[in-house]
Amino acid sequence: MSFEKVIIKGDTTLVASLCDFQKGYLLNNDKFNWKDLKENLSLWFVRGIVATIINHGINERTSNYTKQILERKNGLDKIIDTHFLL
Repeated sequence: MSFEKVIIKGDTTLVASLCDFQKGYLLNNDKFNWKDLKENLSLWFVRGIVATIINHGINERTSNYTKQILERKNGLDKIIDTHFLL
């Protein structure tokens, strides 16, 4: 799905960035799948959270950071679901 076909209801900058990512990916690869990207992004977020906890322990600072990361992940999931997984 191209950027022009997407009905933008939220963060236009993030939607545009995701479309640019798709275009760049398709230049170097034959296939692109939004569901796979969403799953991989979720894994990257979780790996980052786990690495943070391993390296810095569980405390107020890492707890707040983890919450921020999960909010970003959930927001990104919502944008992908709304705009690309129609």
